[in-house]
Amino acid sequence: PGAEPRRYAEPQLLDKRIPEGRLRFAPDGSKVAFWLINALDRARQTSDSEFWILPFPQGAPRLVESLTRLHPPYPFSWLPDSRGIVFGTDLRAETPGMHLYRADTETGSIEPLTATNGSETTPAVSPDGRRIAYTAQEEEYHLIEVPLDGSRYRSALSGSRMEADPAWSPLGNQYAYVSGRTGRPEVWQRSRDGIFEKQAVTSASFSDGET
Repeated sequence: PGAEPRRYAEPQLLDKRIPEGRLRFAPDGSKVAFWLINALDRARQTSDSEFWILPFPQGAPRLVESLTRLHPPYPFSWLPDSRGIVFGTDLRAETPGMHLYRADTETGSIEPLTATNGSETTPAVSPDGRRIAYTAQEEEYHLIEVPLDGSRYRSALSGSRMEADPAWSPLGNQYAYVSGRTGRPEVWQRSRDGIFEKQAVTSASFSDGET
C-alpha cells in the first residue's frame, strides 16, 4: 500500500494493444487471470481474444489456448481452488442464449454448468465454492397474427418459451415455426386453431446430431 505503480514487464504482453480486458486475482493470491482483447491490426481493425495466467508477484505468463479461442473476454469468477473459473458464453450453438461454463486453467477443459431457454451471465462464485450468483436473462418471443383490414391482432402462440420465425402453409390453415421448448431450437408444425401440433425438424434429423 502506498507504493508507486509498476508497469507489467514480462515481454509476452508488453507490445500488445489492449482496448478491453478483465483482470481477476486468484483466491490464493498466487496469480492473476487476464482475459483481454488484443488489437492485432489497427488499419484493418482486427482483434483477437486471449486468456493469460500471470504468476504473482513474478513469473512468465502462460496462455490458456482453449479460452483464448473464445471471443470476446467474458466476465468470470475464480473457484476457491485458484485453478478453475466460471464464466458465461454462447459457446454451444444447440442451446440458444449465453450459459455458464466451468474451465480448468491448468488442463484447458471446459464443461457446461447451465442450459436453459434464457441466458446466464456475470457469475460470482461464493468463497466456499458451494454457490454461484449470476444474472439470469429471459427472452420471450411470441407469434402474433395481424389482419390487414385494420381489425385487432390476435396472439397466435404466446407461452413462456421461444416461438419465432413463422411460415404459413400454402393452404393457410397451419404454419411452421421455431420453438425453444426443449432447450434447443426446433421446427414445429401447428394448425391455426392450435388443435394440431408436432415436431418437424430436430437435431436428430441431421446425421451428426447437431446443427
